[in-house]
Amino acid sequence: MCNSCRTSYLIGQWQSNNWTLNGGLRYDNNLLSVEDQFLSNGDSSDEINLNAISPQLGFSYQIGTISLFGGYSSGYETPTLSELSATIDSQGGFNRDLDIQQARQFELGMRYLSNKLRGSLVWYNIATQNDILPYESASFPSQTLYQNIGETRRTGVEWEVNYQPLPRLRIQANYNRANNTFENETFKGNKLPGIAKDFGSISIRRELSEKLAVTFKRTYRGTLFANNDNSVELPKISIANLEMMWITKRGVLSGGIQNLFNKIYSDNIRINAFGRRFYEAALPRQVYTSLSVRW
Repeated sequence: MCNSCRTSYLIGQWQSNNWTLNGGLRYDNNLLSVEDQFLSNGDSSDEINLNAISPQLGFSYQIGTISLFGGYSSGYETPTLSELSATIDSQGGFNRDLDIQQARQFELGMRYLSNKLRGSLVWYNIATQNDILPYESASFPSQTLYQNIGETRRTGVEWEVNYQPLPRLRIQANYNRANNTFENETFKGNKLPGIAKDFGSISIRRELSEKLAVTFKRTYRGTLFANNDNSVELPKISIANLEMMWITKRGVLSGGIQNLFNKIYSDNIRINAFGRRFYEAALPRQVYTSLSVRW
C-alpha cells in the first residue's frame, strides 16, 4: 500500500489573442510499504521511498478552424506493488533493484475542427529511463519478474479523424506508426517487445432509425517482437467486430459478433517468457447479447 503519497505542484497559464502558453512543475514523494501478516515463515514486511520531479511546458496557436500545439513534459511511473513484490529469491519484501520509470516527451501537432469533421495529427518523441519490462527466470518459470531495462526511445506519428458526412452516419479512424527502440548498450537498436510498429482502427456507425444503430469496427495490429533480442516476431493481424444496438426510453438491447471472420492469432503476448512460452491464443468468433434496463 502507499503509506504516504505527497504531491506539490505549481501551474500557470498565459493567453494573448490566439496564443496560449502554459507550464507547471510537480514534485511527488511516494512511501510504499507492505506489512506481513503471516509470520510463521519470517517477517517479510518492507518499505521503499520513491521520488520524482516533473516539469511541463506547452503552447497552442489558433488559426480559424486549425489549432497548432506543442510542448515538453516529463513524467514518471512508480513500479506497482505486484511488480515490486515479485522477487527472484521469493523471500518476500520489495525488489530493491527496481526503480521509477521516467519519461521526457516532446510533441508537435495540429487539430482541425468543423461541423462535419474533427481530426488531429501529432508527432511525438519520448525518451525513457529505467523502462520496466517483465521477464521469466529458469529458476522460477511460472513467475513473472520485472526489471529496469535501461533507456528507450519512442518516436512516431499518430492521427485520428471523426467524420460525419450524413446526420445518421459517423466514421471514426485512427492510426499510429512509431519506431520504438532500446537505447542502452545491451539491446541498442532493437525494437521494444510487445509494442507493434503500427496499429489503428476504423469504425463505421449507421443509425437505421432513431432507435436502431449498427456499428462495424476493424482493428489492425502490425508486426511485433516477443523478446528483447528480437529473435521472435509475431505477424500483423486485422480483426473485425459487428454490433447492433436498439435504444428505448427504458433500456438498451445490444448484440454482436466479435472476431467476425474467426481469425486465429495471439492476443496476449508474454514478453521475454522462459522456454518460448510467449503465446496466448485469442478467443475465436463470439456472439454476444446485452440488455440494460432503466427504472
